[in-house]
Amino acid sequence: MADTATHTIERTMNHVETVFTVAITPDNRYIFAGDGDDIVKSDRRTGEEVKRRENAYFGGAWALFTDGVILVSCGYGSTSTLKVWNMDLELEQLLHGHEEGVCGVAIFPNSMMIVSGVILGR
Repeated sequence: MADTATHTIERTMNHVETVFTVAITPDNRYIFAGDGDDIVKSDRRTGEEVKRRENAYFGGAWALFTDGVILVSCGYGSTSTLKVWNMDLELEQLLHGHEEGVCGVAIFPNSMMIVSGVILGR
């Protein structure tokens, strides 16, 4: 994490793989980071790992619903599924429909719709 006031790095998170994406809850309490394999939930204040879901993330991106209770991740490469997680990193729902790997996801501010994009632009 970086402190924008002092322009310094406060702390780093412990990942073995490359971190592809991060998300912060609206109350600024938790940080979610996805590396090549795992999703890690950390406490922003202490930097301590709160929960790790192994073999659950495959690159791509994710977004938080504005109420901060649902996380949506997308698969990269051969995974064409969106995954909806609760804040305890338990899988709530799988969303299908893309024919190729999903590389981006966003959620409307009213939390009523998810938008996703695929590698080849379809």
